[in-house]
Amino acid sequence: MNNIVIKRTKSSPEVSFHPHESYLKICGNSYMDNTTEFYSSLFENLNEYFNSKSKKEFILELELNIVNDSSLMVISELFSLCVKAQDRGVHINIMWHYNNEDDATLELAEDYEKKFSELNIYLLSYSITAKSREYVCN
Repeated sequence: MNNIVIKRTKSSPEVSFHPHESYLKICGNSYMDNTTEFYSSLFENLNEYFNSKSKKEFILELELNIVNDSSLMVISELFSLCVKAQDRGVHINIMWHYNNEDDATLELAEDYEKKFSELNIYLLSYSITAKSREYVCN
């Protein structure tokens, strides 16, 4: 299985899936018009990855800033896929980074933490300095 690396744009996140490292990172904005199409190859690969019996641990790292409704549905699908994998014995850790000055993003993360309470979701705050406006997930 090959890595998937998609560069970030203004409206789409950076996606970096490294199956041999059991690691997925999604960082940036996600408000594009073609959300389902954008994430389709990732989901195909994740399904193949999780169906592999040799995988015992998986890390998902998120930092989402601006998201639309269709992206929220994709996040729910992704978390549901993680729940299914966890039920088959894969240990899942989700690291959700959020700007400590962005209450809406924190509330979104907390909503998912409650909705998917069976997953290990860690909410990690960060601060953006005046000099650096870069995302924490570089």
